[in-house]
Amino acid sequence: VNCVWVIGENNLPSDEIKVTALADKLIGLKSDDLVSEKATDYEKYNVSDSQYSFKVMLNFKDNTSRTLLLGKATMGRPDYARLLDEMGVYLIYEPQITGISLNVDDWSTSEEKSANLPKS
Repeated sequence: VNCVWVIGENNLPSDEIKVTALADKLIGLKSDDLVSEKATDYEKYNVSDSQYSFKVMLNFKDNTSRTLLLGKATMGRPDYARLLDEMGVYLIYEPQITGISLNVDDWSTSEEKSANLPKS
């Protein structure tokens, strides 16, 4: 993956190494475990357009983009995935994906984390 990564609604700088490793896993993610193709099930799997655990927006140099919605099931882990422009919801078994931290600070640069620390 050859992109510039930002995180959150404010496009904060990301920890490039961590985010690139995650993106490589996401792009290579394959699943034969289709659990639903019904839009009415999206909320159940926490992958609806407005309700999700983790949203990954990939913007490529050719001006195309893909958005992956990850939904958590049990114990706070993302266990389901759906591409925003597709109907299929898939079960995820990949430990590197199901163990994703949902804390934005885990993905930001150390400089950004330092900037957000309370001043003493």
